[in-house]
Amino acid sequence: MAEWCPPCKEMDKKTFSNTNIIKKSNEFIPVRIDVDKQQNIAEEYNGNARKYGGIG
Repeated sequence: MAEWCPPCKEMDKKTFSNTNIIKKSNEFIPVRIDVDKQQNIAEEYNGNARKYGGIG
């Protein structure tokens, strides 16, 4: 995620507020990474966090 990222904001509004997504996410350990503040993590995954909207 990034403050300037329109798709990230759209996912916050539509995806992460969806009750089915919220229920399913209980099966995982959700992690939210600000790629601007935590660039080392994005770089560790070859930038895939930014490219694909997630890692894992």
